[in-house]
Amino acid sequence: MISDRDLPNIDQLSLKAPVYPPGSRFLPTELGLVRVHLRNMVTMNKTGFITTLNIYNDEPWLLNHINNDLFKRNEWYYFSPRNTRGVNSVNRTVPGRRESEGGRWQRTSGQEAIMDKNNKVEGYKESFVYYKKVNGKEDKTCWVMTEYSLLEGVHDDLVLCYIRGKIEKKVEPKQVPKVENNI
Repeated sequence: MISDRDLPNIDQLSLKAPVYPPGSRFLPTELGLVRVHLRNMVTMNKTGFITTLNIYNDEPWLLNHINNDLFKRNEWYYFSPRNTRGVNSVNRTVPGRRESEGGRWQRTSGQEAIMDKNNKVEGYKESFVYYKKVNGKEDKTCWVMTEYSLLEGVHDDLVLCYIRGKIEKKVEPKQVPKVENNI
């Protein structure tokens, strides 16, 4: 089992990832995330350019997000230890701090199998939405997460999380036709 002390201290990490050639983007398939990135991290401790961060320690907008030029804006990939209580739970609880009451990641879909071309299950994915506690009530936020894991019972303690903050669309005010005064 991976604990917080096994993770690198965020102060030791650079908050800016290396610079990549213009036009480079990280657009992985779900199978690639599980088979290549997550499996390499679990078996060989190779992270590549995806960093490790315990995302269940703080609300998503308060995390020390790593700016990586390969990721789209407001999208991040992290290896994270799974909540020990959260392996079979539909929720992933986030503790509050100071003015924040915390919240939880609520599962929005069941566990979906990720299969290779031979229909062999390589891993699983689950989708979550973050609910923030405000005055004891839970409010749905615009933060969503997809959690990728290897086969059940095999390395259940580490997951790859794809987090994104939805940008709400601005509603354009209705255009009123300009009327000239004929007086």
